[in-house]
Amino acid sequence: MDPKAILFIAGATGYTGQALVAHACAEGHRVFAHVRPGARGDAPAAHLAELGATVDRTAWQGPAMAETLAQVQPEAVFALLGTTRARGRAAERAGGAAETYQTIDRDLSLLLLHAAEACGSRPRFVYLSSLGADHPRGSAYLQARFEVEAALRAGGLPWTIARPSLITGPDRPEHRLGEEVAAVATHLGLGLVAALGGQSLRDRYDGMDADTLAAGLLRAALDPAAAGRVLDAAQLRQP
Repeated sequence: MDPKAILFIAGATGYTGQALVAHACAEGHRVFAHVRPGARGDAPAAHLAELGATVDRTAWQGPAMAETLAQVQPEAVFALLGTTRARGRAAERAGGAAETYQTIDRDLSLLLLHAAEACGSRPRFVYLSSLGADHPRGSAYLQARFEVEAALRAGGLPWTIARPSLITGPDRPEHRLGEEVAAVATHLGLGLVAALGGQSLRDRYDGMDADTLAAGLLRAALDPAAAGRVLDAAQLRQP
């Protein structure tokens, strides 16, 4: 891949997405930052533009997204899509379309994948999955990601799957108390494990902030050796 690549980032207004746009623009890549129409207001989109990205508001419809990617001809497409139960309940109260792990995490990721397959540039598809997605065990969240991973393997594009553990940090604007408590407890526990010689376990299961994850995702997208690989937190941290 060219050192200065054309990148399409879906989920660009999220915690990880904004960090990835910042990293990619700082390195001089041409970045198309997709903003879901009607999502999160205008402030995040303005911030993405200030970083140097071209803000894209293509509707989440298959033909429209395929047409956009055919015009952009990206060398890498990032799928950083996801919702939470709280957002789903808020959307329902507002009378909007249902937001579930199936409709957002799975269906929009698959729509983007099919559009990328049809665009003609054969981009690397970089998918932000989750630790545990290979064994859903009844979790709707992990099941959605399991199905996207399966579609990637069965498809015709080069891909890279990222499976970090908790993604959180003091700079996260959207506070999730449960995740924050879990991240602190996990970090402390894994610190003890590392002190007893389990550094590899700590590196694989410890959480990371968006900046660290974004740097790892960008490195993976530009690395030919990362095609067809599933990367855990330890591998995403490697410089």
